[in-house]
Amino acid sequence: MDITISGLTRPQAHTLLRLTTTLLTADGPSATLTRRQLHPATLRVLVDRGLAWTYERTAGPTEAGLATVTEALRPLLTGRLDRVQAVADRTWLPQTVGISLHPVYGEWDVEIRSLAMATPVGTYGPYLTVLPTRYHRR
Repeated sequence: MDITISGLTRPQAHTLLRLTTTLLTADGPSATLTRRQLHPATLRVLVDRGLAWTYERTAGPTEAGLATVTEALRPLLTGRLDRVQAVADRTWLPQTVGISLHPVYGEWDVEIRSLAMATPVGTYGPYLTVLPTRYHRR
């Protein structure tokens, strides 16, 4: 599954996803990529649009970049929350889930994980809370 971000080319979107995934899967200084790991022109476009930042030898996503990636994931969730909704309806309890990105053959796949399980590395926030259907009827 390819994640497209409107207004960005495929290489630009892929670079923003790499920056975001690195931030979410690493701690400390390793939470950034070195600038030489990224195409200079692609990185410059992301910086000019306020989606990424650079400092000396490193680069990372801005808050706007994180929000852009989160928004790009929204259409990918269509139909994926049915299983979580079934658990919420069966237990009558709200279910909170996180979105985790996994690189698969150079593409990206979205996996929904309940926070009742161990939070997987690379889980995106903000987390989603799925309410039981009966809550909506009250």
